Amino acid sequence: MTYFHDLTLIRYHDGPHRADDWQCPLFAVGWLERAHPFSPGPCPPGITEKVAELRDRFRGAFPAYSFRELHACSMCGGTDALLRESHINLFIPGDDVVYLVPGRIDHYIAVHAYAPPAAFIDALMRCPDPASDDYRAALFRLNRGQVPPLFA
Repeated sequence: MTYFHDLTLIRYHDGPHRADDWQCPLFAVGWLERAHPFSPGPCPPGITEKVAELRDRFRGAFPAYSFRELHACSMCGGTDALLRESHINLFIPGDDVVYLVPGRIDHYIAVHAYAPPAAFIDALMRCPDPASDDYRAALFRLNRGQVPPLFA
């Protein structure tokens, strides 16, 4: 996986994974790699369950934006470090931003005590089903009324 510092503009690939293609900031959260510091700490109850729920829903709603290979956690190392369902990406609407998150951010939270930014946690916990009209409306609002790259 590629490392991005939390809350920086992400430019991972063209289209929905590239901040330059959005009308609002597309911020990275949870793109961790060994040798790069991250914020540790406790997270609110229910966060890993919410990530798992959204990961499942994103897989169904946006299968074209999943990657082809699984990510191996560089902090765990070894052959057992491949993370199931790590090819799925989550686009989480925030107040004025969209957060792009690797689908196995829950692994970093549960196993490595990663504490994502508070604004992201708030957005994650209120994120609607990505197949819903509420989700679509949130992304259109954030993208200033233009078709979000996720729907192009």
